[in-house]
Amino acid sequence: MRRTAESICAQSFTDYEWIVIDGGSTDGSVHLIETYADRIAYWCSESDNGIYNAINKGIAHAHGDYLQFLNSGDFFFDCATLKQLFSSDFRDADIIYGDAVLLYPDGRRIDKHYPDTISLNYFIHDVINHQASFFRRQVFDGHPYNEHFLIAADWAYCIEAVCRGLRFKHIPQTIVYYDNGGISAQWTERQIREREDILNTYIPPHLKPDMAAIDDLRSLRLRRSTSKLLNLCLCMCRRWDNLMKRIEERKK
Repeated sequence: MRRTAESICAQSFTDYEWIVIDGGSTDGSVHLIETYADRIAYWCSESDNGIYNAINKGIAHAHGDYLQFLNSGDFFFDCATLKQLFSSDFRDADIIYGDAVLLYPDGRRIDKHYPDTISLNYFIHDVINHQASFFRRQVFDGHPYNEHFLIAADWAYCIEAVCRGLRFKHIPQTIVYYDNGGISAQWTERQIREREDILNTYIPPHLKPDMAAIDDLRSLRLRRSTSKLLNLCLCMCRRWDNLMKRIEERKK
């Protein structure tokens, strides 16, 4: 958590409120929080019902225009991250999302860049980085995170947001270093079941045939592209074979 706190305090942009929701930890986190108490607008340390229950608690105490959610272990890309972001033009956007650097337990670092345009079909197969996203506070009015989903409620929220017609805006800027060793990054059987439950919950039944048709079309295009590539390779092989035969005939 220390690195997370240090990256927040190091921001050159200071027009923010910092809210800390701790789940009653006993690893020294509370002592660390207390050392930053003069910088924190609100904090508590108490048992909760999971990360999204904690996030909903934080939302209830937030007053800012846009909300971002950093987990312990995640930290800003550099000290000018917020200043650069809030110098960008994202008027009328409900959800702003940037890019991220994914940090793996084995030491790997992967730069993750997200597309400028996303849709429901995008979220069926992928997700934007939650820690690199900023949500207009009003979007949570009457629409908190669904605490029934303990692992992927942020993914569920994005799907719901698209269905609600919320406006997404990509800022081509790296926002965070993201600790990719958490439970949400692990494809466990439980997470797979939860994601299926999310799709069944948020995708209207009348749209599911359309989503299946889009998948079929994508597969068809892939097969056609693969077929064209194979035919090209075969054509080149035949031409090479004919060339070699001509060379051998001239040698004779």
